[in-house]
Amino acid sequence: MNFVSKQTVEIPFFKSRPKVCFVVTAFFAVGFILPLIYALLAGFPVPHVQDELSYTVAADTYAHFRVTNPTPANFESFETPHVLMEPSYISKYPPMQGIFMAVGQVVFGHQAYGIWLSCGLFAAALFWMLFAWTKPTWAMIGTVQMIILLGVNSYWSQSYWGGMIAAAGGALFLGGFRRLFNRLDIGSTVWMTLGGIILVNSRPFEGTLLMVIPTLFLLVWLIRDGGNPWASKLKGVVLPGLLLGSVALGAMSYQFYRVTGSPFKMPYSVHHAQYYPTPLFIFQPINHEATRGNSRIRRMYDNYTSPPILDNLLKQGWLPDTIYLSPVYGFAYLLFALPLFLFSPLLALLLYVSLPMVLRRSRWMLLIAASVLFVFVCMSFAIWWDQYHYMAPVTSCIILLFVEGCRQFYSSSRKVRDRKLVATCLIVLIIGSTIFLQSINHKPEVMKEDFSAERVLLMNSLSEGRSVNRSK
Repeated sequence: MNFVSKQTVEIPFFKSRPKVCFVVTAFFAVGFILPLIYALLAGFPVPHVQDELSYTVAADTYAHFRVTNPTPANFESFETPHVLMEPSYISKYPPMQGIFMAVGQVVFGHQAYGIWLSCGLFAAALFWMLFAWTKPTWAMIGTVQMIILLGVNSYWSQSYWGGMIAAAGGALFLGGFRRLFNRLDIGSTVWMTLGGIILVNSRPFEGTLLMVIPTLFLLVWLIRDGGNPWASKLKGVVLPGLLLGSVALGAMSYQFYRVTGSPFKMPYSVHHAQYYPTPLFIFQPINHEATRGNSRIRRMYDNYTSPPILDNLLKQGWLPDTIYLSPVYGFAYLLFALPLFLFSPLLALLLYVSLPMVLRRSRWMLLIAASVLFVFVCMSFAIWWDQYHYMAPVTSCIILLFVEGCRQFYSSSRKVRDRKLVATCLIVLIIGSTIFLQSINHKPEVMKEDFSAERVLLMNSLSEGRSVNRSK
């Protein structure tokens, strides 16, 4: 089996590059419009979780064309979770989510439009990525399925907490990566690099992990490949990637310098050192110097020592309470959480059942599976691994493995009658999964709590210009 053989195209329509661009653009439009229509019917999203409010601070700052804000006088009275106050005033999180929300605020007048722009980007990037890895028909099926299941009313598309941007970055990176083995061109390198830039500026840790194995594989292939001259490799891959990456690195260093005073310190790490006694990874010591914040903020940071789902299991005595088993618990959770979030239990089961067949028949899928496992293993050594958007960079990988599993089941049916039966079963499962996921509250538990009801009431009242009745 040739590892880098060119894929065959099964639909004549897709032999024309302009027509492929038309389909990509159409998916962007659909991915943007559908969550917008849902919000117009159900109401625009209001930030509930502290993280969302932190992103709104970043978005408003960028919308006013500022990198950061000066520290307010008597800032202790304005401290809020996940927002850096010193040496400057800005969200602690990477800037990409805030940038998209700022575009929504500037262009459309509301930050939520930026979220739906990221939904459109993910839909377009996902099809473009799947088109490079599988057959066009299945690329369309996988994209349509994810728009319906994930891009309409999930918290990735109807909150400010993020997820879509990192997922789009992963799809762009892997789509460009795969195309380079068909032809060494600048376009694929640019899209791959842009995907990497989005990843490190939305989910830096998980995004960087996703890029490790494909990047190493690409470098080894470039060195060992004898079919392309080194001039083509330098012109098509190495130099454009280094140039674009250097510009992005310079912009990131400038943002770090403006926010923290150092081009080598991330706002997230500075904020963590000020407020969090709990380290980021299990092998790091406790930070006894983290004493910033009033009593309410300190109580929150001091008590947030492990994922809530793990806390509940440990308190009930279902699992041994030892820090050394935390990576085992984390890896087991990560292995099943994202597929169950993306699909229904039945479709997730189909993914796991078909996975051995997919890996046996395609070495490319082995590379994808190895990348996902590498990300999950490294993530399991972090203290917190329990939110779905943490895993967003590998979303396109999980979708690709699922689509390939469905395709293998369909292709292995030799008779037309059997193929029709398989296709019918898949359609029924997808429709049933859509109904199932739409019928449940497709949100993390923290977003179902009512702790922010008063804040939402206040924001709605201010926007409507009326007084707040706190007796409710």
